[in-house]
Amino acid sequence: MRQILNRLHKTADLNIAIVTKVISDWAVFLKKISPLASILFILLNVRTLLKKRSTVITLLILVPLLVITRRAEVLRVIFSIALFWIFLEKFTAGIGTTDRRLAVFLSLYALVLFAGIFYPWFYLMMYDGSLRYKFILESHNALCILVFAIFIYLCETLLSTIRLPSSRGLKILLMVAICALTLVFLFIKSRLYIGMSGAYLFIIAFKRWRKMPALLLLPSMYIGLFLLLTLLSQQAAFRMDPRVIEQLRREMLARDSTLASDSSYLAGNADFAAAMMANRRLFSASGTGRDKLVKAVMVTISHGGWQHFIYNNNVDHYLTVKRRVPNINIAASSLTENAYLTTILSAGFTGLILLLYMAGLYLAHFIRRKEIFSLAFFLLLLAAWFFEETTIFTFSLMAQLFALGSINRIEKEDHEGSAGN
Repeated sequence: MRQILNRLHKTADLNIAIVTKVISDWAVFLKKISPLASILFILLNVRTLLKKRSTVITLLILVPLLVITRRAEVLRVIFSIALFWIFLEKFTAGIGTTDRRLAVFLSLYALVLFAGIFYPWFYLMMYDGSLRYKFILESHNALCILVFAIFIYLCETLLSTIRLPSSRGLKILLMVAICALTLVFLFIKSRLYIGMSGAYLFIIAFKRWRKMPALLLLPSMYIGLFLLLTLLSQQAAFRMDPRVIEQLRREMLARDSTLASDSSYLAGNADFAAAMMANRRLFSASGTGRDKLVKAVMVTISHGGWQHFIYNNNVDHYLTVKRRVPNINIAASSLTENAYLTTILSAGFTGLILLLYMAGLYLAHFIRRKEIFSLAFFLLLLAAWFFEETTIFTFSLMAQLFALGSINRIEKEDHEGSAGN
């Protein structure tokens, strides 16, 4: 039994989590298993969490609040702290090996995600007039998380094939799938995930291009596709079937009550088609609504007083304030789109201190070992968390730390090689 647990701990935790997340989106009744993806990952690493006293103490600090409030948000913060400890251990023990059969499956699924770009009904209308690719998922944000996890898994598998000359067919499939996912990112139009995936590609290409020159194609193609989409989007929009555009407009109005009550947000046919193709929102800070959500949090804290946010869950109070914000779709929007503010609302300043404490451990770990690229990527994550609710979406945090672990593995190998180990 111990050998089985050791094997699961080393190789199967990420595999099981990613497979669970992928299949959970295939049918309505399967969506109930989606939260199990990150839970299974934590359970398969529970021995890591019980190894150190400091790990147990940080996890137990929020347990009384969970018992008092019985809120899912508090539990998710606890899960996030657990993930930080698990990956901190993986930086030393290793993130485990990817499964080639699963990589082939995920590559084929990546091609399906790419093909969906050309299906107009797989898009979601935003209030800035842009259309963002969501595939069969409920939102573009959910697709971001799934695509990023698959993207890192395929890249990590590709890196593991460098010394395997017999795996030429697998390498070609992985390269094609990774390039397809870069286009998926561009049609989702998430500045954060384009930035994180682009930074990851640049780092692994810089660190491993001498062993696999083909890696240089990935960041180069990413930049080229971005520029090409920017230059040709308007021309592609003009060639869209007007009947498809009109039907898509009607569906947008039918599924969004806010748009139906005020269709002035919906562009005319020509602009509507351009909105689907254009990525101009990547250059604009307006229309995201994050500034409104930040103000709603500040109003919530001013009403309740900062003392009420030391060790409390204030999500209900905040949602009451948020409902008064104009042009905010409560059902479709996230809580705050800020990991730090979400933590404060969910578990108070105590929860935020725990999050910052874990961030400090990571920074100290990378600085002490002089792992510059891991440090740079983690600083990028810390900045991204000002614009993303990572602590409330545990699988998202797992995917981002998986990317960090992949970069750290490369750096650790290089350091060990230079030391003659």
